Amino acid sequence: LLSQILAAGTFVLALVAYQCRAQKLTLFLLGLAQTCTSLHFFLLGATVGGFVFGLSALRFFVGMWSKRLVFRYIFISATAVVGLILYETPFDMLPIVGGVLGTMAAFTVADRQMRHYLLGGTLTTLSYNILIFSPVAIGSGVFFLTSSLIGYYRFYLKKTATEVASAVKCAIMDSIG
Repeated sequence: LLSQILAAGTFVLALVAYQCRAQKLTLFLLGLAQTCTSLHFFLLGATVGGFVFGLSALRFFVGMWSKRLVFRYIFISATAVVGLILYETPFDMLPIVGGVLGTMAAFTVADRQMRHYLLGGTLTTLSYNILIFSPVAIGSGVFFLTSSLIGYYRFYLKKTATEVASAVKCAIMDSIG
């Protein structure tokens, strides 16, 4: 029960994070969400996921304050080492890949690119949750993916769609009169 409560906490924090435009706030909320996820996986006995997501939490907190590439490489290496040491099944590769994608996101300056990496990490995490069968985490993953796509649309695609519609309107008006 406690593991599912933590997964629900992750759910709320990540949904809010994906809708924030400010990168530091997004990373802070994702750091808190990853802390909950880490504890959730430990309680389920998914040790690799627990350690990888614990590293993910730390990485998001560090990424709030620094975008230095050295930190990216430190966290990618740490994720790989933890994954290799704790590897038990092929499923364990998913949190490792998700951890690398999240690390790329945390130390990327461009918001759009950060969101691309987060989307990839969300898809890998969702796959892991399905394979270890965590119902609340699966539901959360679907909502994270949806929230991530909505946030991406709001920040990047909606503006482009409006600009295209405006350009089409201007072209039609020019051709009419």
